Amino acid sequence: MQHRDLHEGQVLVKAVDISSANSVNATDPTFIGLKATIVDFGLSRVDHPESEEPYFTPIPEDVFEGVGDQWDVYRGVRDLVDASAQGDWSAHLPRTNLMWLRHLTRVLLYSTPSLKKPRARPVSKTGVSKMSAATVTAETSENQSYYTLLTDLEQTLLEMLSKADMSAKPRTRQKKLPGSKSLSTGSATMADFVTLARTRGWVS
Repeated sequence: MQHRDLHEGQVLVKAVDISSANSVNATDPTFIGLKATIVDFGLSRVDHPESEEPYFTPIPEDVFEGVGDQWDVYRGVRDLVDASAQGDWSAHLPRTNLMWLRHLTRVLLYSTPSLKKPRARPVSKTGVSKMSAATVTAETSENQSYYTLLTDLEQTLLEMLSKADMSAKPRTRQKKLPGSKSLSTGSATMADFVTLARTRGWVS
C-alpha cells in the first residue's frame, strides 16, 4: 500500500481512554491517550486482493507546481516514479511511504509550537549548573524525550533515503527547512524501516 499523499492534513488524531491501559508501549493508543487515523486514499496505489491489477491514481500535474516542503515530496515521488518505473504510476514503490513519513516527522520537529528544542542548563563560572534538579519538570523531560526521538527518527529516514543514487534529484521550488536534503531514488522501503524501528524499540 502506498498512500502517496500523506501530509499532515491526512492524519486525524483524537483522545482515547487510558484508564484501561495494559501496556507501557508508547505506540499503544491506550498508553499515550491518542489514536491516529490515516484518511483520504484518493492518490494511493494498492494491490487488489482478488486481481493482479493494482488500483492507482497518478498525482495530477498541477500539484507539482505547489511551493513548500509538502510539494517537494510530491516532486520527489514523481522523480522516483520516473527514475524507477519509467513514469509508470502503477508500479509498486513503497519507498514513497518513507518520503511522507519523513515529511510528517519534520512537521512535528519544526512546525509544532508545543515541541521545543531542549536548551542546555545555564552554567556558572564555577561550572555548576544554576538550575537545581527540582526545576527540571516532568514536562521538560517529556519534551526532551520526544524531541530526541523525532530527531533520531528524522535522521534515520534521511540516511535510508540517501542510500540511493544522488544524481537523481527532485526538482524543488523553495528554500529547504532546517536539515533538509534532496530525496533520492534508492531501494529503501517501509519494510526496511519497520525492521530497523523494531530493533531500536520504536515499535513493538
